[in-house]
Amino acid sequence: MSQALRFFFTTTLDRPDLSRKLIRVPYPRNAPDGASARMRWRGCFAGTTCVKHRAALSVAYGAVCGLPRWLR
Repeated sequence: MSQALRFFFTTTLDRPDLSRKLIRVPYPRNAPDGASARMRWRGCFAGTTCVKHRAALSVAYGAVCGLPRWLR
């Protein structure tokens, strides 16, 4: 996100002085505890009511589950 803001200030607005004040704040990007990947996908499927969206999600789920673990 900070790279996008840095580009916006330096290139688009032509204000590199504003981009020097930006700092990167790390935050954890972990899944919530107790929820496995299968449970999260079930939640995505339960949230859809349209057959077209459910089919698109199932294709995406099949594509991700068919990949080796090191490519996910």
